[in-house]
Amino acid sequence: MSTLCARPGSMTMPNGEQVTIWGYAPGACALNNPAQVPGPTIVANQGDTVSLTVENGLAEITSVLFAGQAMRPDLVGIAPGVARTFNFTVGEAGTYLYEASAFVGGAHQVPMGLYGALIVHPAAAGQAYASLTTEFDSEKVLVLSEIDPALNNGGNPANFDLRNFKPTYRLINGRAFPDTDEIPALPGERVLLRYVNAGLEYHSMAALGLRQEIIAVDGNARSNTYAIVAESFAPGQTVDVIAQVPATAQPQGRFAIYEGDMHLHNSSAAGYGGMLTFISISTPPSVSGDIVGPIISGAGATPSPSDGSVNVTISATASDVGNGDAVVQQGEYYIDSTANTSQPLSAADGSFDSAAETVQVILSPAQLDALSGGTHTVYLRAQDALGNWGPINSVTFRLDKGGPTTRNLTLTPNPSNAAADVALSATADDTAAGSASVTQAEYFIDITGNPAVGSGTSLTIEPMGAPIVSLDVMIPAATLATLSDGEHVVSVRSGDAQGNWGDFATITLTIDKSGPTTSNVTVNPALTNGAQGVNSSTPAVRLAATFADNMSNLERAEGFIDNIGADGTGFLFVANDGRFDSLGESGYADIPLTTISQLSDGVHTLYVHARDAVGNWGNTGSVTFTVDRTAPIVAGITINPNPTNGALVAAVTASVLGNGNDIAQAEWFIGADPGVGNGTPMNVNAGTLTADVPVNGLASDVYPLWVRARDAAGNWSNAAATTLEVTQPGPALTGALYFSTQGNGAVSQVPGPYDNADIYNWSGAVFSRIFNANLEGLPGNANIDGLSMVSGNQFYISFAAADTNVPGLGLVQDEDVVYYNQGTWSVFFDGTAQGLTGNGQNIDAVSVVGGVLYFSTQGNGPIPGVVGPFDDADIYAWNGSIFERVLDASEGGLPNNADIDGLDIIDANTFYASFSAANTTLPGPITVQDEDVIEFVGNNWTVYFDGTAEGFTANNQDVSAVDVP
Repeated sequence: MSTLCARPGSMTMPNGEQVTIWGYAPGACALNNPAQVPGPTIVANQGDTVSLTVENGLAEITSVLFAGQAMRPDLVGIAPGVARTFNFTVGEAGTYLYEASAFVGGAHQVPMGLYGALIVHPAAAGQAYASLTTEFDSEKVLVLSEIDPALNNGGNPANFDLRNFKPTYRLINGRAFPDTDEIPALPGERVLLRYVNAGLEYHSMAALGLRQEIIAVDGNARSNTYAIVAESFAPGQTVDVIAQVPATAQPQGRFAIYEGDMHLHNSSAAGYGGMLTFISISTPPSVSGDIVGPIISGAGATPSPSDGSVNVTISATASDVGNGDAVVQQGEYYIDSTANTSQPLSAADGSFDSAAETVQVILSPAQLDALSGGTHTVYLRAQDALGNWGPINSVTFRLDKGGPTTRNLTLTPNPSNAAADVALSATADDTAAGSASVTQAEYFIDITGNPAVGSGTSLTIEPMGAPIVSLDVMIPAATLATLSDGEHVVSVRSGDAQGNWGDFATITLTIDKSGPTTSNVTVNPALTNGAQGVNSSTPAVRLAATFADNMSNLERAEGFIDNIGADGTGFLFVANDGRFDSLGESGYADIPLTTISQLSDGVHTLYVHARDAVGNWGNTGSVTFTVDRTAPIVAGITINPNPTNGALVAAVTASVLGNGNDIAQAEWFIGADPGVGNGTPMNVNAGTLTADVPVNGLASDVYPLWVRARDAAGNWSNAAATTLEVTQPGPALTGALYFSTQGNGAVSQVPGPYDNADIYNWSGAVFSRIFNANLEGLPGNANIDGLSMVSGNQFYISFAAADTNVPGLGLVQDEDVVYYNQGTWSVFFDGTAQGLTGNGQNIDAVSVVGGVLYFSTQGNGPIPGVVGPFDDADIYAWNGSIFERVLDASEGGLPNNADIDGLDIIDANTFYASFSAANTTLPGPITVQDEDVIEFVGNNWTVYFDGTAEGFTANNQDVSAVDVP
């Protein structure tokens, strides 16, 4: 088991700048070993179990991640002062990175220095991987990284925004040139360089004077190595290369290993710096004897390419001349990989007996048959009589065992409407089969089975004589026209110069000769006067529709007015989603009102159709709309009440004479015209207009009231006027009770003479007269028996006499209710007109609430629409349309002699009343006289006004009409 301590430390850069680092120190933290950048290199053999303890000597949580190893990442982390052991079995040989885990803070801990290299060796010594091509004589781990002092010396790395990371130092193994360590090597050695990019940036590492052979990336050995001068390594990436030192390299010579993008400086210091080191050539040690094996050269293969029907002979020269001059005693070869089983080389002259031999490999058709078509590599090496194996050399040959591969098929256009030729293109490639020239190609449409070679339609080949060619042909429109709508399979195959035909490649050709369907055609507005558009911000009539195609995407749509023009000449539609590019689309066209205004009055037809991407125009859909410039006429304006007689609102009704189009809007205004559409809206019901006009805020006067209407086409009528007479309420009501008497008895504190048509006020302490019948011109027979106050000089009353001559009205019957408004009389309720004609139907108690008349009768006559029996103590209501009973005296517990002759309704559960009988016993029980006023609240009866106590003791002082303010 080994131990690493993650701890802070410091480093001195070549220019003298001190930077804080975090690094891995060998051993436990208690040993106080300094932090290293990079951390110690961990070396293991393939299959070993690694047990590593990491102790956290930092002030924040950390952990470690081993890239490329089969182990679960630590998502919890190691707390400060805590140690954790990681166990894992190394898998494949290779070069790997270990670093602080990004799961628990590694984002800033890695650039602070918490990283290192893990090297895993294969079982075979002297090799980086299992293949012999990875043999090496010496190796060097090169860990690449950077330092940004703004991060390292910033105080708290966790608060550093890594998007601002700008390194000024670039390191190899924790050092910048000139402090980097050189890499010693001997002439002719194969040096294994293990690059580990532990930084945050890409680095392009170059070798000056040497070629580097990449043998592995991220611990994965490459089957096809390749040589580079420089290669860019991504952050976190590892790359293994072999650098072959020339045998002629002179001692004390050096080959530069450096960052190819030339960041070769240390911050702002002058001179070279950064990622720069050297492979330095040492003097070879004195060696006695021959230790160098034979060299393979001049390798070649015949024939190549080969169809595998005859032997392929591979010849080369194996020579130990100049390398010890020993006899070449044997050789071996590998096919495609040195990891495969080797086979012996043979001497061309039949025996190995000289220092230079021609060696050969003869691959029979049987051996070739076991190989796939394409390029194969044969690796060769030889051994001298002293047992020295020479380096591996290689040669390639090609087997052409099949026809070309046809790929990259295209059809233009596709889909096609069969109106024009379709271009068919493809690529034919014989490189995988043997790189023979492609000499022929053909196509078929909707084939079945395997047609005979040469029975299809030929394609043009360009260039002729090449193993990779382009294939082209035009499929005639006449051929396409014979195909049905739908998908058709186009099959293409090609053949090479050796007569080998490849497999078919296919592509689907869609034939679409049918255009899109048009549906759901709508127009908005469908009725216009030529000035009314779809909305206030769009001065146009909007034509909309839905389009669908079964095979090809929609491309455009157009419309026409009244007459269908040639395809493509209509006004264009806009797709709702911004573009016509799918099988189903919806769209619209806005026809400007300037165009609509040119049309005649009447019905017009709009036509719509669409085109698909293939060029097919579809069916035409249509919709009609109407242009109407004839305005409606407003007539028959009525106002109720008029005069308003203190009403809060006046109901306005008018009729509209139109031109057949519905009325969409109406408005009223008083006085100056506010402008069309700016009046107060009215209710519209067919040709009838209604509105409740607030009049309580108007002074008593005569006003012109105007009404106008707009039809659905947008035409406004002229404003029609009528006269509104506003009469406002008088003084506010005060005191405790308003009343009139049945006779002409005296009222205390009020000077005579007295009249049963006078109205008095009881303040709760004193009496006063507020209405003098004689002064207002009422005749001597006038006797008020019903009273409902609006204000001090506005009230509703009924009369006890059969006929009372009222100034300005004439005779008023005892079943009527009139309204007094500051000297002016009007009929509020015509009882005779509503069926109250009998003596038992006379009204003798009234209360007007919210325009509804509440009353009681003098007798027990029937009330129209109300089910009997009837009682002169019942309370009824008239809402302007029907009568209903609101209090049934019998259900309320009133005795038979009870006769209500005064009434004031407050709400559904509260009212005030007086009775005509001398004594009436009410539930409670309480007995009241005809000069008293009672209060009814929620089925409870109480005395509100005690007339006897206030001096009303004579028969002619009975209270017969009441109102409580």
